Amino acid sequence: MISRKLLMQRVADLPISIFTETEVKQIDGNQIHFVKDGHGGLITAVDLLVIATGTESVNTLLPQLKASGIRTLTAGDAIQPAKIYEAIHSGFAAGTNI
Repeated sequence: MISRKLLMQRVADLPISIFTETEVKQIDGNQIHFVKDGHGGLITAVDLLVIATGTESVNTLLPQLKASGIRTLTAGDAIQPAKIYEAIHSGFAAGTNI
């Protein structure tokens, strides 16, 4: 498995821009309009946009499903935010119990 440190070193060697705590307002062709720290900005000539959002479990439907009697299996980040390996393993484990 590639460690975060190694991955970040590889990313630093590439023409990649990383924006954290940034809100994408509009995507217009290959242009991204965004807001960061209360200031608007524009990125042009974008090839690829990856959006990663938060690390908070969202499982608001789970109590309703359980209360209705529907068999439920919770997996991955719906249980708790985790690293990709743990999330995939959790999903696999849930899938084998269907």
